[in-house]
Order: sequence, then structure tokens, then C-alpha cells
Amino acid sequence: MIPTIIHARDLPEAWFLVLAGLYDPNNGLHRYPVQHGSYQGQHRLEYDALVVDIRHPESMPMVPDMPPGCPIPPPTDMEYVQRYFERYFLTDIIEPGETYTYGCWIAPRVEAIIRLLKKTPKTNQAVINIGGWLELPLVGLVNVDEREDPPCLRTIHWRVMDDTLHVSVFLRSWDLWGGFPANLAAVQLLNELVAETCGYKTGTITAFSTGAHLYDHAWELAESRIGPVLAGRGEGWERPTNG
Repeated sequence: MIPTIIHARDLPEAWFLVLAGLYDPNNGLHRYPVQHGSYQGQHRLEYDALVVDIRHPESMPMVPDMPPGCPIPPPTDMEYVQRYFERYFLTDIIEPGETYTYGCWIAPRVEAIIRLLKKTPKTNQAVINIGGWLELPLVGLVNVDEREDPPCLRTIHWRVMDDTLHVSVFLRSWDLWGGFPANLAAVQLLNELVAETCGYKTGTITAFSTGAHLYDHAWELAESRIGPVLAGRGEGWERPTNG
């Protein structure tokens, strides 16, 4: 596996650079058909491993912006992100047809994280793990095989440095078209909530994934957004493949 590291100023730039990086043959990339999981039978274009460092995730807009003349709308907007954050991060309510939400693990732990960071800011134990055997009773499951898909977002970890609250996340699987913008904007809103309650400034987001990908139904969408990058590479570019 070859890790790819992307540095960005804000969330929209991070999204653009991550999409563009999928078409750079110098990065660690592979393409494969999905044998088990979401969109079985489609192909994923995927990073071997991805690290995204975002210096100013608080900058507005937090969601993708499309340049003039781009033929497609952005994959999300701030209204959706706010609903997503409140529904899937801040509550542990499970609607019919759902087996879990991230909030099943996040919502019960936020107050404890705040108490810990207020009392002992110099700690590396401010972490929420999402999914796993111990939490299965929260969603009424008795066997891990009953869950069709394990959660994509697996870990949220906070660190305080110079009165600034930084957050890191790990995602086992990450849809880079629609998932990336909503996921990280919601993480930023969560960090702002925790930081404001604790009396800290908000800092960076560092995101890690060993399953960051585009499904083949989104390839043309991504290519429409990063068209100028691809045009600059001249004729004959093609999607990377592992053969």
C-alpha cells in the first residue's frame, strides 16, 4: 500500500484535491469490483491509504462550491449538513429500516468527552469509537453478522494544543463524492460544539482512510468537477487501474 497525503486550506479545497488525486498515477491507487458491501457489482476507484490535513475547516463555505459553467450541482449544501449533523451525530434515535446511526455511539459520549477535555486538556484519551462488539447492544443486535454494513466512520479523536481543539477521524470506507463533504462538515460542527463548551478555539481536522473511493456511477461527476485538471494533462489520460 502506498499512502497519499493531501494538505488543504479548507473543506471545499480538500474535496477538490481528493477528487483530483484519484486521477494522479503517482498516488497509490487501485480499481476493483465490489464483491461485498454497498453497490455490489460496481467498481471502486480507491486510494490505497489516504490522509487529509485541513488547516482551516471552520472557513465558510464548509460545503463544495462549483465554478461558473460547471454542468453539475454540488453534492450537498449546508442545510443538509445541519440536518445530517443533528440527526446522525447528536441523537441515538434509530428510525425504521435503520440498524444504527453514528449517534448511537457519539451522542452518549459527548458530555463525557467535554468533561474530560475541560478537566485534563493534556490527554490523548478523548476518543469515541464507533461500532464494535461492546456497542452492539445499543442497536439491539446480538451477533455481528446481523449487521449488513459496519459503520464507515470508526473513530473520532480530540487533542488540545495551545488552547486549540484539533480533531482526527478514521473511516474504514469513505465515499468521496457525497460522503466526504457531509462527513467532514458534520465533524467540524461537532468540534465547534465541543470546543465552544470547553472554552477552546477550533483547530485542524486530520482524516485517515484505507477505503476512500469513488463508485463508478460517480466517475463522470468527478471528472466534470475536476475537468481543468484533467485537461491540463493532455490527451490520453485514463483512470488508473490495478489491472
